[in-house]
Amino acid sequence: MKFILVLKVCYALVQFCGPPIESSIIYDSWYECGVAGYNHAAKILETLPREQVNGTKTFVKFQCFEKLEGLTPSNKIEKDA
Repeated sequence: MKFILVLKVCYALVQFCGPPIESSIIYDSWYECGVAGYNHAAKILETLPREQVNGTKTFVKFQCFEKLEGLTPSNKIEKDA
């Protein structure tokens, strides 16, 4: 089973999340995808100005999707919305 990581940068102050960011890496396990999600989320926050993160209460949420034939994570997100 393979997994795809999808992240969204969100702003708690205005209750808004940006568009999904789909990783180009295919992970071999749920564990690898989850660890990568936390690492990517930390890197994203570290690239933003501290004042912006504090002012907008920025956070990153992520999901790991099972890679299914003919269904991309972006399509799944739209179907689930």
